[in-house]
Amino acid sequence: MITLAVMSLQQAITCFLSFITNIVKIIFDTTNYISPTIVALGTVALAVTAYKGLSTWKTQLKKEQDHGLAYRLLIAITKLKNSVQSARNPFIPPPSSEVELEIQAHEEKIFSHTYSIYQSRLKKIDDNFMEIKSLCEEAQAIWNIDTKKLLEKTYRSLLVLKNEIQCLLIIENPKSLKHEILKAYRSKDKDDKIIYSSLSENSTDTFYEEFEGTLKDIKELVNSKLIRDA
Repeated sequence: MITLAVMSLQQAITCFLSFITNIVKIIFDTTNYISPTIVALGTVALAVTAYKGLSTWKTQLKKEQDHGLAYRLLIAITKLKNSVQSARNPFIPPPSSEVELEIQAHEEKIFSHTYSIYQSRLKKIDDNFMEIKSLCEEAQAIWNIDTKKLLEKTYRSLLVLKNEIQCLLIIENPKSLKHEILKAYRSKDKDDKIIYSSLSENSTDTFYEEFEGTLKDIKELVNSKLIRDA
């Protein structure tokens, strides 16, 4: 996007210079009887008018660029929050086919299904986080703000959740060795308040509230851009 903006600016400057050159040429070709001073003044007036128009265009382009980036960041933040809540959903949808639930190796088939569900959820979290990270790098270049620090707490919060899910999968895996299960038990949150979202309206979802808190600074930055450009 930055490259396109620079190219557009270069094209505008080229057109501007070409416009002024042509106007001056026409003036000198058709108004030989006018004094050089008047011609010069007219040329300066044209140049000033054209420059103001170019400045207005540059300001409008910057405004649209800021607004577009802020809006995309806001959408990316919402997608990440939704993917985190989805990953913490205690409900695992049943397999699409009853054939997958044959009595033979029943536990392994159940675990395989659970594992695939969680891996899909974690991949969505990773994809959404990388989208925000990429947009923050773009914002750092355009807004001249150190956005890297804005995502540090969010990244650490996601690592905690992913570690909890990995521990759960080790514990539920029928093929896990005993020492692996014991290690997972020691690492895992005993109350499952991290890995599972709260389904009760009256209970407090501490982990998700803390996770949302890690996004506060970047949301404030985005909102400030949207309000300013409104």
